[in-house]
Amino acid sequence: MAAAREGLRFALVALAMLALAPEVMAQAPDGALDRTQLERWAADLRAPEAGAREAAWERLSTLPADALPAIRARLAYTRRQEIPEEDGYDALRAFRHAMGSLRADDMVDIAAGVLPVLAERRDAVASRTAERLAYLRSVERLGTLDALRTVGDVFSLTPRMWRWERRRLVHRRGAALGPALVVLKGYPDTNVRVWAEWGLRELGMASPGAAVQRSEGAALVALLTAYGEARDFDAMPVVVDFVGQPDRALREASRGAMERFAHNGIWQLRRAFKNQLGRDADPAWGWRRTREELYEALDAERLGPVTERLDAALAAAPALALESADAVLRDAPLHPRRAELAPIYAAAALEAPPADARRLLRRALTLAPDALDASAWRRGLE
Repeated sequence: MAAAREGLRFALVALAMLALAPEVMAQAPDGALDRTQLERWAADLRAPEAGAREAAWERLSTLPADALPAIRARLAYTRRQEIPEEDGYDALRAFRHAMGSLRADDMVDIAAGVLPVLAERRDAVASRTAERLAYLRSVERLGTLDALRTVGDVFSLTPRMWRWERRRLVHRRGAALGPALVVLKGYPDTNVRVWAEWGLRELGMASPGAAVQRSEGAALVALLTAYGEARDFDAMPVVVDFVGQPDRALREASRGAMERFAHNGIWQLRRAFKNQLGRDADPAWGWRRTREELYEALDAERLGPVTERLDAALAAAPALALESADAVLRDAPLHPRRAELAPIYAAAALEAPPADARRLLRRALTLAPDALDASAWRRGLE
């Protein structure tokens, strides 16, 4: 009997913990928004006061990047709040009609129709649809790969109701949506996968070669990152071409993607060895050794002129050394030999006014925190 009572008590405690789990999981670290705060704002979309509805919509449609975990948690939580497909589609259509659009394929931003509709009707379907549309606008405004991948979480909720909004999103974002579409080709929901593949074709980005030609700057960095995350092996020949790029962000994105391809990328690394260095890699090397030898050789070529200036800075007279060291770090802030420049800054600190001396000592410690003289430099900051 005692054992039975103990078992019952344990079961009740376990059930209580399960009941509390969603609330515990909703808590966000470091003061970021959590799911329950989004839930409170979502409830205000049905408030009788226009000001409360407007404030809720503004907050939910302009959420910051640190709210992404809360958005995902809220979307996961609201999966239990199903919206019948036709009812959800009717709500989206009402938002569009409020904008004066009479055609489903009109490329209008239906978000502007949310508040006029909520002024007339605030039923559960309209408010839940408005909430999910607000999250779409938030991640779209953020525009990063991490944010835009979240559209899959929205579109997988009652997928057919979003059929026209999916198309509008592709046309609004254009090539900037490409990296997210690459990742979403592997999304668990079939509807999202099919849409992502369609979107890449629609944007002329179905092949990695074509996609790279359509992208530049931060969008190209995100695209290379996406190929690695998706482990898109067809993209390896394109990705490896960027491993020696002068641009640090592109270089790191490419190398990060090749790291994810792991041993599958050995032939592409060997090809890069031949094409970018003009010689063959040792066939006895595995993919890690091939990668390390390739990157080391490419970095040595790229940093050659800067390394010469670094050597010149080390040999320069004290009056010229500081300016030369600054120039080296501007061009190559992560140069493998940057720690050798630390004594130049420490020596300059001895002749500088107190405020400048502290700045110079901090620079020396940043460059070489484990140097033999580092403890003396730290005492100079006390």
